[in-house]
Amino acid sequence: MNHAPPEPIITGPTSGGMNQEYDFSVGPITDPEGDSFYCLWDWGDGNITDWLGPFSSGQIVTASHAWTQPGEYQLRAKLKDSYDAESNWSKPFELTILNIDFSLQIQGGFGITATMKNIGGTTITDVQWTMTLTGGLVVLGKTKSGFVQSLEQNATATFKDVPVLGFGKTTIQVEVTCAEGITVSKSVTGTVFLFFVLGVK
Repeated sequence: MNHAPPEPIITGPTSGGMNQEYDFSVGPITDPEGDSFYCLWDWGDGNITDWLGPFSSGQIVTASHAWTQPGEYQLRAKLKDSYDAESNWSKPFELTILNIDFSLQIQGGFGITATMKNIGGTTITDVQWTMTLTGGLVVLGKTKSGFVQSLEQNATATFKDVPVLGFGKTTIQVEVTCAEGITVSKSVTGTVFLFFVLGVK
């Protein structure tokens, strides 16, 4: 007699921001007969996946999704084996999506300046930023990082990489993360000439 796979248990982040993909997992899933299995995800926002798989018995299954509106969501997952025996739905996994968004602008001149503005609907905290220059001959200011404790709605923060010393065309990448689970990255190009960064675009 064939038995259905076990009821899955979802693991993953419990909060995040809009329009960011987050990974959620079930497993490892061991089918009672060692059969391969499939996984169905209900993301709680009206989107339900097709049956994903097949996966081998004993495997961890991971899927990702992004939510476009803030709110409270209840995620569910369900399994079936290769003979169509279905598990129960998992217990609901609660996820809070916050109204978090910020803009990022990068300028040259004497060194590099990046300006971030919180354009979301809530304060963001533990803001970590990193600025990296690749390409050209950069002997000073190749990497710079820093921290901002919190940034209220509509507030701005300025990050500076000064001094920079070098020659040649370079790619400038700024990456910002916050405790609420958002990562934003932006890249521009420019030319380093001594202590100045020109033609940033």
